[in-house]
Amino acid sequence: MPSEGWHFWAHRTAHILEYAVLGVLVIRAYTHDRPYKGLGTVFLLALFILLAGLFDEWHQSFVPGRDCELLDAMFDTVCGTFGMLLYKICFYKKLMGKNPKEQ
Repeated sequence: MPSEGWHFWAHRTAHILEYAVLGVLVIRAYTHDRPYKGLGTVFLLALFILLAGLFDEWHQSFVPGRDCELLDAMFDTVCGTFGMLLYKICFYKKLMGKNPKEQ
């Protein structure tokens, strides 16, 4: 990376994108056959994303030149939850326009 500041922002952007996409994939997989699940589902799945982030940080502790940071796992959870909420917001009108019995 050209500079330390560049590395910081590249690292954060990568985490935002990868965990937001993970959040979208997790919520889609979990609510595939039950799209009318509420926000409680988002918080339940946020625990799964937290575990994924903690596992990722633990794994990094074994990689030379990388270190394990709890703050990164928390940031990953926030990004994943943001992805799930964004998914719910984007498809809210689509889901609310359908009758659950028609599906």
